[in-house]
Order: sequence, then C-alpha cells, then structure tokens
Amino acid sequence: MSLLKQIPTGTRFGRLVTVSQVYGRTSPVTGKAQGYVKCRCDCGSPVVEIIAYDLRKEKNPVRACRDCATLAQIPKGTVFGRLTTVGEVYLDWSLSPGSDRTRVRAICECRPEQQFPVSAARLRKGGVRSCGCLKIDKLSTAGGLSQKHPRLYEVWRNMINRCQNPSADRYTSYGGKGITVCPEWQGARAFVEWALVHGYEPALTIDRIDPDGNYEPANCRWILGAENTRRAGRLLDGPNADEIEARLTAYAQQTGKSRNFIIGEALSAYLRKVQL
Repeated sequence: MSLLKQIPTGTRFGRLVTVSQVYGRTSPVTGKAQGYVKCRCDCGSPVVEIIAYDLRKEKNPVRACRDCATLAQIPKGTVFGRLTTVGEVYLDWSLSPGSDRTRVRAICECRPEQQFPVSAARLRKGGVRSCGCLKIDKLSTAGGLSQKHPRLYEVWRNMINRCQNPSADRYTSYGGKGITVCPEWQGARAFVEWALVHGYEPALTIDRIDPDGNYEPANCRWILGAENTRRAGRLLDGPNADEIEARLTAYAQQTGKSRNFIIGEALSAYLRKVQL
C-alpha cells in the first residue's frame, strides 16, 4: 500500500472527531486495501471505523455515524399537544440495545420551566402529548369534583401525579420506587367516595399503612399531618412542607449530604447569626 495520507487525531468532520491515525486494511466489500480512521460521533455512539477518503471528499462526505445520518430531526419549537421541543433529536446510548433510543428535550404547558427527554419516535406517532398531566386531567373532569370537593380532589391529583408523572417533583420517591395507585382510584370519583366514608376530615392527610405498599383502600387511612410526617421519616410539616421537602431532597442528592446534616448546618448558621 502506498504511503497513507494522515489526518491529525482530534480533527473534526461535522459530528465526527478522529480518535486514531489513518491505517490501512483490506475492505470487506471491495477486497482492496484502503485507509481507515476511527472516529467518535457527538451522539455518544461507540467508536466507528470510517474510510478516510469518505471524510475528505468534497461531494457528499461522511459527517456523522450511520445512526445520526439517518436520524430525522424535529425543528426546535415544534408543538405536540401540550409539549414543545426545546432541542435537537439525539440518540440515548444508555438505553438497552434494540429499544427506541431517539430522544428530544421538551417542556410541557403545566411546567414550562422544567425540561425532560421524550421519545422522538413516539412524538411523531402521536403516542405522547404531555408530561402525563393530560391523562390526569381527563381522569378528573367528570362530575365537577374539583369544585364540590376541592381538597380531596387535590389530594387525589397529587397522589396520581407523584406515582404516574415522571416529571413530578416527588416522583422518584413514589412512582420511581414502584409505588402505584390501584385501578379503582384511577378516577377521582371512586377515591372521593371512599374518603368520605372512611374517616376523611379536612385536618387529616392520607397515609399508607405499609409505607412500601401501594395506594389502595386496604392500605390507606386518614391521620394527622404531624403523624404522617413522623411515619414517613420527613423532617418538616406545614403548608409548604411538600415544596421544602422536595428542595431539601434535591439538594441532598446533589451534594451527597444527609438531610439531617443539611438542616443542622442551616440551624448552626442561624444560631451564629442570632448570637451576633
């Protein structure tokens, strides 16, 4: 083979970056010796081997791995139901082989400040149109329950949301752990009817008797909020407890510190300030 014309390692060609020098080997297609170079694609796919000439040629050069080259884009800002895309379609290589790896980041009307990945293939086919809130709203519209029993309706909606909506703040502690809402309570009416004849009062909160069990009649009861907090291992109570708990949990996960340690730090800082 004649002397190979080298391409410096780290050279970019579109979405590809070379990670090796050009080397020669026999093409399995033509049976002739050709120069090849290994490249890494921006999509995160495994390193690919590409004919060096195909990178250099002026007409129709290779500028992406095979998967990216056939990846159909969705214009940024495209609306699908309640979802709006905010990025380009990409391949998520952390997903299992053979599964749908196409993803695009989107926001939902109910949470415009929060981005999350959605299957691009399902978007195109109409399989997803919201973060999950559309299904919840459809389940809850019958009978005007949100007006007749606003607090019970809100309890039901929050229960469904944290178990079935991956973008909900507390989903990781409920649906993410496998906790589900029973089929009977998928509609708000059945839940409200159960609550009204099983001890519900405005001052009480819903509690799962077995904290690892699901939301279902046999595993739920109504207890005081302070008792619910103690049983759940939560540290706070009050009207804004859920929001503060979610922020505290997120900060603990981000820093690797325990929730008790974070609260201790905040309390120590406050006491030092008071003493000053």
